[in-house]
Amino acid sequence: MKFMHIPGGSYTRGSTREDIEAFVPESLRAKQEGAEPRATAHVASFDIATTEVTQGQWQEVMSTAPRMDKALPNGPKYPVYYVSWFEAVEFANQLTEHENKTSAVKMTPCYVEVSKRRWLWDNVECTGYRLPTETEWEYAARAGTSTAFSFNSPNEVCNHANFGDISYVDGTAFNPGKEPFVSGVSCSDRQGTLAEVAQYEPNAFNLYDMFGNVYEWTWDRWTVDIPATLKVGYRGPDATTQPVFKGGAYNSELFKLRPAYRSAQKGFKLAPGLGFRVVRAPLDVDSPSQSGSAYGGVVGCEGPVREGESCVGGLLGRKAPETEAKVEEFKGDTKIVKGSDGQTTYIFNSSVKSMTLGPSQAAEDGRR
Repeated sequence: MKFMHIPGGSYTRGSTREDIEAFVPESLRAKQEGAEPRATAHVASFDIATTEVTQGQWQEVMSTAPRMDKALPNGPKYPVYYVSWFEAVEFANQLTEHENKTSAVKMTPCYVEVSKRRWLWDNVECTGYRLPTETEWEYAARAGTSTAFSFNSPNEVCNHANFGDISYVDGTAFNPGKEPFVSGVSCSDRQGTLAEVAQYEPNAFNLYDMFGNVYEWTWDRWTVDIPATLKVGYRGPDATTQPVFKGGAYNSELFKLRPAYRSAQKGFKLAPGLGFRVVRAPLDVDSPSQSGSAYGGVVGCEGPVREGESCVGGLLGRKAPETEAKVEEFKGDTKIVKGSDGQTTYIFNSSVKSMTLGPSQAAEDGRR
């Protein structure tokens, strides 16, 4: 499982009235405006999986086959679906235990099951895997953008997402015979239903399928009473029973692919277009067993790195012994994002072909 380090920062969560009027069907505008309030959100750094959890990963961690719909394509590289929120939370804990068996650095689980269908996130300092909060999810999905969509324009959606475009054909038992969505755009994403993960262009944080394919569960439960300012660690209320999911699915209209779009349902309910991805606390690069590992394209330096150049800086921009990082090839513009300290810069590029970090070979997963 590959992860990207997301530096902490602040952003404006939610939608403007102009965005809702431009993209949401008129009959739903009042509802969505009330459900997507604006708020200034502050987020600590975290690591997030580059893709949704796949059926193969579920099989490996849970030692059981995931639920499948015969009307949909299935296989190890397809995302899991028909997964309840409770099962997603349990998977996160099981993944922590699974990796602790082989990792020199032991992680602490985040959740505890206090009763049937009652899970608590009782350890806010946990280092294991968990669901992203809604604020973290939107921050990662926006990837530094503040527009209605995180790609340049709605017309580019078919390059970034598998959704209810003109090629969509719904034949699932969940929703048989439904007419295809035109979704306001005439492009084709070349996929009739579910797609394997990472088949479309990633966002600026190198995250795949943040929009479309399957919706993604978050930790937060539904509320529209969101404070105007969200402090680091905001998680929403614990009292409600409807967790929030975001991102849209293979059968979603265009407006549901906005980072601000949010919906919810009972945590035990299942759907063919609903899955999840996991996050974890940032890698502790001060640990000798972890230094020298890479997260598929993120390097911390004191300035931009161009093709053939090197830089010296803490790995991933955090405190660590100085590590030389050489990016061997770029195919496109380098995106420099300021860290929360205002000094460290982070390089995000979806086309980094290879890199070397000190004497150690870059690992697929920084914890190994």
